[in-house]
Amino acid sequence: MKNKRYFLIKESLKKKLKSKWFIGINIFAGLLILILINIASIVAFFGGDFKQSKNIIVLDTLDVYDEFANNFQRNSSYSTIEFTLEQSNDSLEVLKDRVKTNNNNILLVINYDENNYINADMYTNNGLSNIYTSIINQALNNIKYNIAINDIGISKEDMARINTGVTINSKLLMEENKPSENNNKKTGGYDIMGAVVVIAFILPFFFLIVTLVQMIGAEINEEKTNKSMEIIISNVSAKDHLISKIISCTTFIIIQVIMFGLFILIANLIKNNTPQVMTDTGALLKNAFSGLVTPEIISMILRILPILAVFFILTLITYALLAGVLASMTTNIDDFQQLQTPLMLIVSIGLYLGIIAVIFEGSTFIKIMSYIPLVSFLLSPSLYMLNQVSIISVIISTIIQGIFMIIVYKYGMKIYKVGILNYSGTHLWKKIYKALKK
Repeated sequence: MKNKRYFLIKESLKKKLKSKWFIGINIFAGLLILILINIASIVAFFGGDFKQSKNIIVLDTLDVYDEFANNFQRNSSYSTIEFTLEQSNDSLEVLKDRVKTNNNNILLVINYDENNYINADMYTNNGLSNIYTSIINQALNNIKYNIAINDIGISKEDMARINTGVTINSKLLMEENKPSENNNKKTGGYDIMGAVVVIAFILPFFFLIVTLVQMIGAEINEEKTNKSMEIIISNVSAKDHLISKIISCTTFIIIQVIMFGLFILIANLIKNNTPQVMTDTGALLKNAFSGLVTPEIISMILRILPILAVFFILTLITYALLAGVLASMTTNIDDFQQLQTPLMLIVSIGLYLGIIAVIFEGSTFIKIMSYIPLVSFLLSPSLYMLNQVSIISVIISTIIQGIFMIIVYKYGMKIYKVGILNYSGTHLWKKIYKALKK
């Protein structure tokens, strides 16, 4: 019997992995990931106006050129356009003529302003994108700031102290309520971590579960539709048939996840070994990511990783069992789509609660739901990463999910044996009820 089960698993996986759709979609997905991760380098390779260096000629009437140059170079370090700065003492008309004869020349005239300390005129032939004028504007604003505080008579140190936000130190009177070391770090970074948890954890697993349910339902209904189910069940038991479907479909999902991981890894290797164009957005994302990947967060992930793997497998098997049982009760894919709606609603509840858990910190309702099977996997590990529950809570949720899986298997198998060879929708619920009583 084990050989027959192994044969069904092998054939099911072979059918999926050799499918033209599987090959085509993975080629497309691999190329898409490669392009998306290296999009800045691809855009730079084909060139454009940004490849042409812009020369900024500065006519300075306030003697602030050195300060402007320092601010400008700092602000433009991540720009895709190369800028050169040039200070000139020529007349305004002569400098205008230089701009007229060369589209890559930009004339910036810095003037004194009686009301606003400083203003500037910029002369170009074809204009300049707001992205780049903002760099110039920011440099000028920094100069205006320094001129203003000198005019008022406040030192830069005093102004920095004035602009610094107020720090609130939390003091607990009860010793038993004293926060742990991890809770003390639960500031800023953990607020941002909430968004990372939603994107990097909840959404991928949500789509994996939905894909698994759809796949098992489609396979079982296909076999029932073309009448091959009768031949299969005459050679293997309903139990082995369902187990083979669960193993093959779950394995396929895991293979697909590994392939996407490889695509991302290859794309990043290519990115790291080719010249890169660092943009403002790229620099911001890089700095944000490096700020999130701290030793404390890595330690938390490593502690929960073995539990998470078990939790994930138990949840996938439970959803696969329910999908198989529901599919056995239907005679076509349209009926299954309707019957699977409750499963989709349940997993959607887990997704939604996982998202709002970032906002409703410490919510009693969400903590209770993190122990409920089918939604707990999308909640409990996320709450742990947000430092809202302990690792013990995650272990308890995993155990409850395991117990629920055993119950679903015990009673679901009885329904599966009745429904798998049933091709009529009449009196099906009565037959199921009798099967459960047995």
